Amino acid sequence: AVAAKKAVATAAKKASVALPKKVTPAKSAPEAKSSPAPASAAPQITPAALVKLAKSTFSLTGTTVGPNGKYLLAGKPTQSSGRAAKIWTAYLADPNVPDVPAGFADGDASAVQQLTIKLSPDFDRLRLENNNYNKVQSGLFSGRFVKKMDYIQNISSSNRALDGKVSALAIESGQYDLKALLAARKGAPLRGRALRDAASSAGQCIQAVHSSNLVWTDLKTENFVVVRNSENFNNEVMDNKGSLGLPGVKGIDLESVIVKGGNPIDYSPEACPPEFAVAYMGGYGEDFILDYSYDIWSLGMMLYELSTGVPYFEKKSPSVVTKLLCDEAFAADVSAVPDAKLRDLIGNCLSLEPRRRPDITGFLLHPYFITTGFGPFSF
Repeated sequence: AVAAKKAVATAAKKASVALPKKVTPAKSAPEAKSSPAPASAAPQITPAALVKLAKSTFSLTGTTVGPNGKYLLAGKPTQSSGRAAKIWTAYLADPNVPDVPAGFADGDASAVQQLTIKLSPDFDRLRLENNNYNKVQSGLFSGRFVKKMDYIQNISSSNRALDGKVSALAIESGQYDLKALLAARKGAPLRGRALRDAASSAGQCIQAVHSSNLVWTDLKTENFVVVRNSENFNNEVMDNKGSLGLPGVKGIDLESVIVKGGNPIDYSPEACPPEFAVAYMGGYGEDFILDYSYDIWSLGMMLYELSTGVPYFEKKSPSVVTKLLCDEAFAADVSAVPDAKLRDLIGNCLSLEPRRRPDITGFLLHPYFITTGFGPFSF
């Protein structure tokens, strides 16, 4: 994410006030006093200077996407994991000042809203993700997902390489994801309220997905972002006891969400359960029948990483992880989780027998949440 630099401030020059002229008074009239000249107005920044300032402040690339240059792309894109889509930082353009973000007309960056835009040449996959956001956020439980702002098929662009060749999904921006937060903490796990907030957000996202008769299949630390002010990042990195909490954690990336009973379209080794790994290695992964228990295993793996500071299969390649999950002797060891209640919850989620894993209601009503604060729900 790109932090805005402080806009260059312009100061009004103090206007000199004319001295009153002496008037020869009439015998019957008092001496007249002149009024001071009004101060000159603060100079307005020119459109050309504003565009230049916006480009440097927001790292604008000069490329626009959407009708009438609706969105301004900024910085460098990141590649969506294992997919053709690219993730861009973007800003809604000011309709009255081309090439300038909305809210920046006076050179003040504080009112500008940063967005994230996914551009993908795979029209079907992005259409599926858009539909998944619609289903999840309009269901009985909306969860804690980033807000979907816009979806445009075959989007127009000032860049010929993009014009009509990609579709776009615009969403609320996160400042950083939980994987990045752990990396900045240099192996120090989340603790206390911060850990519970992250676990609660993940659980509520799964609740929203499952209540919509869907399976996420891609729940992991990279797919949870913090949407609070980026200036809080250093505070959260240094918050060893977790006393500040993480109330801004939200889920992203619903591209791999599939209807329960359907078949997966891709997988992340660190998030997949042993039963799927066995099917994948056996050559019938594409025919695997998805159930809610898939996500519960993923949830257990994510909480293990957050509570210990390292992934369960740290520094192991995807192929090695898949093979380990297929080993008949494999059993998840959660002894490194310091909190006893959370250790019990994670152990339940990582049961080798899918039917023994809790459903999402059982997860959210576990004693870890009920007896460590105000429960998993927001009031």
